[in-house]
Amino acid sequence: MDFEIEGPFELYRTEHGLIDASAATKRLYWEWVDEYQEGLSDACGCYIFVIKASGTAVPWYVGKAEKQSFRKECFAPHKINHYNNAVASRRRGKPQLYFVPQVTKRGKYRKPTSSKRPAIAQLETLLLGMAISANPEILNTHGTKWFQSLTVDGLVNSSMRRGGASRELRRILKG
Repeated sequence: MDFEIEGPFELYRTEHGLIDASAATKRLYWEWVDEYQEGLSDACGCYIFVIKASGTAVPWYVGKAEKQSFRKECFAPHKINHYNNAVASRRRGKPQLYFVPQVTKRGKYRKPTSSKRPAIAQLETLLLGMAISANPEILNTHGTKWFQSLTVDGLVNSSMRRGGASRELRRILKG
């Protein structure tokens, strides 16, 4: 159940500022990704769409590529719609993808299979919870209601930065 973090990889934009999802651009994008890390585009795992502006990256979408590769999953039409919804209201900033591929014990990227990979689904849940804490306006809707309604005073989805036990536990959990 090992994973790595790769990225960020900036997404290309059209002249209107939206994500360029043309076939030619997608081909160039995945060539660039694989040039950086061979085989990454064909791996499975989780990915996070962020917009980076003023030195800070904000997560807007967390997804998983479980039965399909990142190459097939990340640019599906409904994913592009999510990305463009975030980009359209924020003209500034660079849209980027982070990849969290699952790796074998020998350090090779796992390939998608027709069966589910529970570790990927569990990682997606963890990353969603973390992303919602960073951005309550995240665009994911499936499986996020619980995260968005959960509050732990001074720790999760809390606007207050409490001291004492809250501060100590926050420090412990964030390492």
